[in-house]
Amino acid sequence: MAAESRALLAATGAEVTWTAAPCGAVVGPESLVVIAVPTYSRGPNRERHVMGATRTAADGALAVWVFPDQVAWALGLDLGMRHGWGERAEMDFARALARVASHEILHALGATTHSLSGLMAPRLDRNALTAAVLHIDAATLASLRLVFHGGARSAAGAWTPSLLRGATVAAAEELRAAPGSSH
Repeated sequence: MAAESRALLAATGAEVTWTAAPCGAVVGPESLVVIAVPTYSRGPNRERHVMGATRTAADGALAVWVFPDQVAWALGLDLGMRHGWGERAEMDFARALARVASHEILHALGATTHSLSGLMAPRLDRNALTAAVLHIDAATLASLRLVFHGGARSAAGAWTPSLLRGATVAAAEELRAAPGSSH
């Protein structure tokens, strides 16, 4: 998953390092947290098949959420039966999780719109989640480069919090699963 995400985000000029945070870790402004949580068994996100969401806040660490059960659903897999998945299903699931997380990370970094296709499409189906290559459209790359070049770097080389955060609270962006060959 980490390798797929690093490769996708490298096209933006971002250098990404994935680290598992220990329980109780305090995250500084130089970090972006990716949180994997299950969706509720009932409720609007479950029926809408939201695979990921982003929310930025001016006074806290940037965070994005991915919903692994919904990613599994988009692939035609049951997360509860993961112990029986084969190697191919595990690899597809890891690639799909990386793509959902990367989509949300790009929103957190400043990509405010969706594109017609590729990684930043508002809906991704099984084919997009598992294809050998998934592109990032030129408009998204251009908008992120403007954000990156408009900010200042700290002495440590990290982007300043003001660069990564917009208004006090921005509306949450959502990535939904699209009906595909399985669903």
